[in-house]
Amino acid sequence: GDTISPNASAVGGTVTCGTQSIVINGASTTTGSSFAWAGPSGFTSNLQNPSVSNVGNYILTVTGPNACTNTATAPVIGDFAVPNVTASGGTITCAQSSTTITGSSTTPGATLLWNGPGGFTSNQSSVVVSTVGDYILTATAPNGCTSTQTASVLPDANLPNATANGGTLTCAVDTVILNGATT
Repeated sequence: GDTISPNASAVGGTVTCGTQSIVINGASTTTGSSFAWAGPSGFTSNLQNPSVSNVGNYILTVTGPNACTNTATAPVIGDFAVPNVTASGGTITCAQSSTTITGSSTTPGATLLWNGPGGFTSNQSSVVVSTVGDYILTATAPNGCTSTQTASVLPDANLPNATANGGTLTCAVDTVILNGATT
């Protein structure tokens, strides 16, 4: 009788923050074969190329027309590494009405996006801004994972204080002495 097992092959892939499900591929050159997958978290499928989202090994069982079987494994790995990101703000003073905020990521291929007060956006690493507030820098890695840092732009805390004392003008008092001071 026919006791030859069908051939079986399987190809997995990688799920990421940006690609949360993938298609794994099963194949057999044995005509008339059927496919059955089993995988992590109770996954089962009779499709030749099912869509999966969990990390782990998916076992393909190929059954030939003679009821003989063969198996192949499709490994699915996860790439969920977040990019690193740094950001620094600055100070706006009376003499200097703008400051430069800077940000960076050493994650290869990461892109940067600033969001700030008044709908401010920029994809540059170094930006001149003139509005006080928090600027959020988001780094996005090629795998779609993101991380954020905040750069604060503050007003000058050393503004001079000023005080003034006067008096009240009336019909009888037509002059007053104004005293001004600063610390």
